[in-house]
Amino acid sequence: MSLDSSDVEISVKSKRAYRRIKLKSQNLEEAGRIAAELGLGPVASRVLAARGYRADARTESFIKPALRTGLPDPAKLKDVDRACSLIAAALEAKQPIAVCCDFDVDGLSGGAIVSHFLRRIGGRVEVFVPDRFVDGYGLNQAVVKKIAESGFGLLIAIDYGSTNLVELALARQLGLKTIVVDHHHIGTEAPQVDAFINPHQAECGFGDGILCAAGLAWYLIIRLRKKLPQARDLDAKSYLDLACLGTICDMVPLVGANRVIAKRGL
Repeated sequence: MSLDSSDVEISVKSKRAYRRIKLKSQNLEEAGRIAAELGLGPVASRVLAARGYRADARTESFIKPALRTGLPDPAKLKDVDRACSLIAAALEAKQPIAVCCDFDVDGLSGGAIVSHFLRRIGGRVEVFVPDRFVDGYGLNQAVVKKIAESGFGLLIAIDYGSTNLVELALARQLGLKTIVVDHHHIGTEAPQVDAFINPHQAECGFGDGILCAAGLAWYLIIRLRKKLPQARDLDAKSYLDLACLGTICDMVPLVGANRVIAKRGL
């Protein structure tokens, strides 16, 4: 007995239907467990199960985001302690600090978090934002030269820098210490800076690599608060509104640490 094309089509459709029925059955079973163990209603439980969630700690963190349990350890963010040491040295030497940030909401939010926090602990800070139509995106050599000539000791780039190899090399050549706080993918090589905070770099992967620049800037001030005696009375949670703004506007996935930041920031 031979099969014609219509028989084959029916066979393929039958297999697909079987897989759908099997998957639906598995989802219903998991939905029941989610409802029982996490106290959710049947509709929410079925939606979560259909999206691959299980009755476990990950799902509990998704539906009940909490600062105490839903955030990765700031100390595991590569180069964050090195950045704190550079900032501490600039503050102690009373050197002015240049905060360079992108012109979008994420960059401006991250820049505002860092600049405001540093000013509250006695830092002399000036913010540099590129003009989209004149300067384009990212650092440019004219701004770097202006910062160096104006006597700044430290340049902090927020929401760009990962691909500004030439500009950051110039900054170091002109005697500036450099920190990059960025979440964009790195090119063929990482920038040569004094501290590079980017979860996409090798041996990092912090927070599943999905935090935006404002989220990373918030993590930087959390660590600064821990490391610098003059910052310990400040409340890092007071900056969650700005971290939330950057997180939502940059449209990063609202899971894990991002979900905690978004909920608590709102």
